[in-house]
Amino acid sequence: MVGIPFMVAQPRAEALLRVVPIKVENSTATTFFIEVDDRQYLVTAKHVVANLKADGNVQLQRPDTLAWTDVRVRSVMKCESADIAVLAPDALVQPELTKFPVLLGSEGLQLGGEVYFLGFPYGFETQAQIRGERFLVPFVKHAIVSAMVTENSSQVIYLDGYNNPGFSGGPVIVFDQTRNRTRIVGVVSAYRNEPRPVRLGTSATPLIVDSNAGIIVTYDIAPALNLIRANPVGPRFQ
Repeated sequence: MVGIPFMVAQPRAEALLRVVPIKVENSTATTFFIEVDDRQYLVTAKHVVANLKADGNVQLQRPDTLAWTDVRVRSVMKCESADIAVLAPDALVQPELTKFPVLLGSEGLQLGGEVYFLGFPYGFETQAQIRGERFLVPFVKHAIVSAMVTENSSQVIYLDGYNNPGFSGGPVIVFDQTRNRTRIVGVVSAYRNEPRPVRLGTSATPLIVDSNAGIIVTYDIAPALNLIRANPVGPRFQ
């Protein structure tokens, strides 16, 4: 299969700065900013905002101060066939992201290709120095594209890797060598559980425990872009 040549490279500021923790009610997960047609949006997993109505409030953690900030969203768009939601904030939240553009779309993604996924497992925080300033940055994990399957008209991208609670809603990224820029290809949804029997020494018990099977479920970014183009309501960059 011939496609865009990707290579695994250290995630750059253009990816790291747009990924932040999101809090909805008492649950914390991951979201990320994208810009489409000079408008700003937040993308996350649909199950993260399952109880959020057509509009409402979420909390985002600021990458520069680490403070949690209430953000009003004017529109909550949920994909019917994928675990993806798009939020349109009432006003620009991080206008400086126009200085760090990314590519959007899974064109050229190949079976066996290497990717990263970004997020905040268990609400952990970490900081890094970017261009002389310290910022909150997401955890970075590495995975391999194991399968790409169409389910309910959306493409599911299965990854071989180890996901953790809190990564839901985070971006799956590659480095597009031909464009010299980060490309967001998907959105983290969940991981497959594998039921395993519990043993006491050498003795079997009737108990079963769920364990992480190492299969990460992610969705192609395309449904998010379709939602945005059908309802372009994000705040405009000046």
